[in-house]
Formats: sequence, structure tokens, C-alpha cells
Amino acid sequence: MLYTYFTMSSKIAYILGCAALAASCTPLFAQEAEAPAQEAEAAAEEPKVDEALENEIAYVEALINSGYPDIAEPVMAETKAKWPESEARFFAIEVRGLLSMNKFDEAEKLIAALPDRKGTKYWAARLEVANNFFGRNQKEECMKIYDEFFAAFPKPPKGLEKFYVDAGYAYGQILSQSKNYDKASKVYGSLLPNLKGKDWLSLATEYCDLLMRVAENCTDKEKAKRDGALDIVGKTVDKLIEQSQANDNAVLFGRAIGMKAHLEQLRGNIKRANLIIDEFQEDLESIDDQIRETDPEGKLGLLKISPLPEVMYLQAKMLWEEAQKE
Repeated sequence: MLYTYFTMSSKIAYILGCAALAASCTPLFAQEAEAPAQEAEAAAEEPKVDEALENEIAYVEALINSGYPDIAEPVMAETKAKWPESEARFFAIEVRGLLSMNKFDEAEKLIAALPDRKGTKYWAARLEVANNFFGRNQKEECMKIYDEFFAAFPKPPKGLEKFYVDAGYAYGQILSQSKNYDKASKVYGSLLPNLKGKDWLSLATEYCDLLMRVAENCTDKEKAKRDGALDIVGKTVDKLIEQSQANDNAVLFGRAIGMKAHLEQLRGNIKRANLIIDEFQEDLESIDDQIRETDPEGKLGLLKISPLPEVMYLQAKMLWEEAQKE
């Protein structure tokens, strides 16, 4: 069984992987269509992140979210002096704070006063406005801003790579929540060449999930589109299994196995889908057991993303459909 590749010490990886996947929508700047094979080959190591800076920004956000903007202000000033590149992110946080207090006009005036309408600082603030629109169920206004951003930057410009990926991930989540799986998959597909290591692994998993949703929603007249989506999944899922092992991430390994079986089911290969599930049944049960050991009462929200229930549901669905045919 392939589960033997994962050691008992990888429980930390389970927790981190589960926590990341449990989030339904990652806000902009949170810790984070047809070339998946080449992208996976490049997925060697994770981009470096300045943890000290990330901790300072998280501290400032916590202060503002807790209603202490006066305490946050000197911390921001000191952090910006030490890390000048944090200017855009803090400006976005300031705009987010105004929007959360329904000070829309004040936030717009702050953004309008910026001399540069093409830089990170401007777009960071504009995308905060877009996220606020989405939170107030004004989805058309939200998507208009994101579309403007990606029209201005069809590819990540130099120096804005992380900002670009964060924006794309947030937009993909928004589109997915709006059930626009087709457009969301295209956004994620465009991001994958810019990612490596664990970042690639996580987004590629979501990408395949979106593509299978696209395939499921295709009509009989859209067979070519459906087959194209499934072909991309087929090229990617084996790389996902390989990369999840390399990164010691059993949760995403289990999801990849589930997608491999689901892919065969969508292609009509029911026997093959069941064989895959049977082959990895013990692995999936072991992953589920360790998740339950980590979160026995479900307080951390990890139980809902165990790959086992979804795979078992898929198998039961296939058995029921076959029984109906009989």
C-alpha cells in the first residue's frame, strides 16, 4: 500500500493540509489550461516567505479586527520602515478596515488619491473593494473589478508574482462559490505555471476538482469540452499523487486517489473506478483514522475534509446506479 510512504511524523502535515483545505475562501494576501505535466515537473520547492514580516502583518490585522486601530498604527509604521515592500499590503488593510465600518466613500477617496493607478498598492486596495462587494452579495461589481485586474495583467508582471497569485486564488474561490466552475478553472489553470512545491500541489488539487465539476455540468452537445476537461484531469492526477507523496501530505494524497476514481466514473469506467477504490481502501482508512485522532470531536473542522467519506459515497453511488441498470 502506498500509505507506507507517509510516516507517523507527518501528522503535522495532515493538520496543516486539513486546515488549508477547510477554509472555504482565503482572503487576499492570506498565507496561502493545459500544461499540468510541465507545471508539475517544475514543482520542486516552495517559494520563500519572510515569516517575520508575515507575523507582523498578522498581528496588525488581529489588532484592527479586534477594534484596536490606534495600537496597530505605530506597529504598521515600524513594520513599513523595516519592510518597505509591505506598504501595499498595509494600505489594503487600511482600506479593508474602512469598508468593514461601512465608510465606503472614505475608502474610495483614499484610493482615488493614489497617483499610480497601475501599481500593487492601487490594485491591492481595489481588490479589497471587490471582496467587500462580494461579502455584500454584489457579485457583478466584485467580478468587474477582478476582470479589470486580470485584463490589465494577463500575466504576472515582475515583482507582483505573489500578489498576482493571491488575487487569482481569491477570484477563483469567489467564482467557485458562485458556481462559475468553468471560469474558475481557467483562472486556476493560468496560475499553476507560477507555483511550485506545496503551493502547486494545493492549487492543482482544486483545479482538478473544478474541471470535474465542469465536465459534470456539460450537456450532450458539449462532449468535446467535457472530454477536454477530463483529459487535463487525467494528465494531472498522477502528478498529484506523486507530489503529495513527495510533500508528505496524506490528505491531498487521499483526495487525489478519490479524484482518480471519480475520473474513471465520469468516463464510464465503473469497474476501473471500483478497482482503484479497493486498491487504496486501507490507505484512505488510515488517513481518516489519523484525522480523527487529531480532531476526535470535530472542533477543528478537520473531519469534514477527510477523503474517505467522499470516496465511499462515490462507490455507493456507482453501486446504486449499476443496481438500477440491473
